[in-house]
Amino acid sequence: MRADIDARTVGRRHRGDRPRLAGIELMRSPLSAPTMLQGVLAGLALAWAATLGGWQLTAASPLAVDVAGLQAAEVGHTPWTLGLARVLSYLGHALVVTPVTAALALAARWRWGDWSVGLLLATVLAGSTAVTGVAKVMTARPRPDAAVIDTLSSAFPSGHAVRAVAVYGLVAWLVHRLTVRRGLRRLIVATAVALVLLGGLARVALGVHWPTDVLAGFAVGATWLSCCLLLLRPRLRVAGPVYPSSPDVTVTPDATPVASGGQAPAGGHDDRRERAVVAG
Repeated sequence: MRADIDARTVGRRHRGDRPRLAGIELMRSPLSAPTMLQGVLAGLALAWAATLGGWQLTAASPLAVDVAGLQAAEVGHTPWTLGLARVLSYLGHALVVTPVTAALALAARWRWGDWSVGLLLATVLAGSTAVTGVAKVMTARPRPDAAVIDTLSSAFPSGHAVRAVAVYGLVAWLVHRLTVRRGLRRLIVATAVALVLLGGLARVALGVHWPTDVLAGFAVGATWLSCCLLLLRPRLRVAGPVYPSSPDVTVTPDATPVASGGQAPAGGHDDRRERAVVAG
């Protein structure tokens, strides 16, 4: 079964019958013991890899690229730019990302009647936060002396950057899969990229992170998001006409196949509002 199917492909394949997207289905539950174990192992491996990188950066600090980045940020310091940086810094803050995640989960539950999207979002957010916490404790990289706001933890990696990439990246992935509107897909992806980059730049501008902290946060967030997608295997759920011979559609057990040529099976009615799962 191909893994590059999205809402646009479904609409193109069955355009005449107008299938209806019915949300996301997780092929593996994050609450099952095997999946939880694999997720924990993946998280520990990622945290250990980040820690090794953090130790290398801490031993070599200050790096030329870090010093240059902070100096460039200090050149543009004005009351207005610092105020803007404080606002943008919250794009990756847990106080913002967590309510956004909860709101999206509730909206998906209302729209499609299940918690699959919510479970996926929660797994991504909780795991990214845990991996960041472990790496910060193990690395204990000092923050720059030029910090203009108070902080509680060590510098590496940037937790704001990790959360932003993981959560906003997942939102962009979901929208890219679930909508057939090309303009909306591009807008959401561009918005997600902008939020991530602006949040990262704001953390450097405020002097609370070295540039390499933010870059490492981007890498950790993207890696954790990829791990979640591989482990949970989210796929599109489609309600509409079912064609059992299609290599892109898996018919659920309760689906009634449509006979060749689009006609209803002999002795039955033409009920095409069946459910199928399409690889996401």
